[in-house]
Amino acid sequence: MTQSAGRTACSKCGSSNFTTVSVCWKCGAPLVGGSPTASGTAQPTPSVPYDVVVGLAQAQQQRTAPPATSASATGPAVPLPLPYPGAGVDPAALRAAVSLGLLVPLVGFPVALIFMMLPDRRLQDVGRVCLIWSIVGSVMHGVAFAVSAMGMREAMMGIVGGARGALGRSPLGDPGL
Repeated sequence: MTQSAGRTACSKCGSSNFTTVSVCWKCGAPLVGGSPTASGTAQPTPSVPYDVVVGLAQAQQQRTAPPATSASATGPAVPLPLPYPGAGVDPAALRAAVSLGLLVPLVGFPVALIFMMLPDRRLQDVGRVCLIWSIVGSVMHGVAFAVSAMGMREAMMGIVGGARGALGRSPLGDPGL
């Protein structure tokens, strides 16, 4: 366990914890020791019964499925990649990413890039899905704009032609007046 500037690193998972806590916030492992005070003595850490710590750790393990690994006789287990972006991600988040990408692709691009920069792999997968559908949405919006612009061209030409004809005639029907 490493200590630095009011923080303590967990010896089990390496996450940063405040020195005032006795249990790791991420894995639930008990943290031993405390930061020294100005007088040089260690601060008392609140004690948590061992069965509570073990129960928290077991609950955490049940909530998160362990990553798939490939164990070989020659080396340590290596995490296997997920089969596709979004595997193991909340379906509601994926639906939201697809909806954002299709409906408002200009907003979907920066949102996707921000999500892809976050350290959590599940959020990165949501960002990738949003980016893919933002590209698809941009193409669809471009095609819809081109089709509507061509249709508007025909309508505008009809209006302009009618206006030219109306301007070329006099109100009484006599071109000399």
